[in-house]
Amino acid sequence: MKFSANVPDDYLEFLDQQVDEGHYRSRSAALTDAIALWRTFRLTSSYTEAFASVDPIWDLAVADGLDDEHGL
Repeated sequence: MKFSANVPDDYLEFLDQQVDEGHYRSRSAALTDAIALWRTFRLTSSYTEAFASVDPIWDLAVADGLDDEHGL
């Protein structure tokens, strides 16, 4: 899908530099990679927040009885 965007000159210069140095084959490829990294970062942050909010009692409830089952 095509779209247009306005970015500051220094961002565009950096983008073109990445392409010129051969890190990416095009501006589109560089932007796609940047968005993928941003998405991964945001998802990782969301998962970290979600796991931090889990009640520690849940771990005890889930593990309840495991020691007896395995004879520990």
